[in-house]
Formats: sequence, C-alpha cells, structure tokens
Amino acid sequence: MLGVVQSVGLSSDTVARYAKCCEAVVEFCGRRGLDALSGSVVEEFVACQQERARRGEVGPNRRNALVKSARLMLEFQTTGAGGWRMMSPDPDLTLSENAVSY
Repeated sequence: MLGVVQSVGLSSDTVARYAKCCEAVVEFCGRRGLDALSGSVVEEFVACQQERARRGEVGPNRRNALVKSARLMLEFQTTGAGGWRMMSPDPDLTLSENAVSY
C-alpha cells in the first residue's frame, strides 16, 4: 500500500507518516490476534480512533490519517490495488467546544 502513497508524489515525510499509521493498524490487529483486515475490524479500528480523539490522545489530522490508512489497507487487501484519493472527513466528527462558528 505504501507504494501507492509513494506513486502519487507525496513528500517523504507524508509517506513516513502513513507508514506509521499502517504500523498502528497492524499493531491493532495483532493485539486482537488477527492476521487480516475485514470491514468489521476496520469499523472497530475507526471507533477506537474516534474514542482516542474524543479523549484528546490524537488530534483530528492524525485520526483521519489512521482511518484513511486502515480503509486503504482493507481496499488493498481485498482488491490487490488501492487508489489514493482525498477522503472526506467522517460525518461523525464534531467540532470541539472551542471551535468558532460563522
């Protein structure tokens, strides 16, 4: 999957960030004794990242990168290919209480 990230011309820092995100997904699966992703595992991972963001353990950009990585890893596992694309933020993300609305 990282080949897909590299092929679209992202900076080496961005590729390294997504490599760390992929490692986090693999660790998540490993802690659960899983050797493959599934839709339900990705959804569990997403829910876990939402909770981490809610507790302030990760910021919204990191959370989005983790979720995007997990979804692309599942796509790559399922199809053997992954298409890098912009992903809209999940609608369940809410603005912090300190956000200013216009």
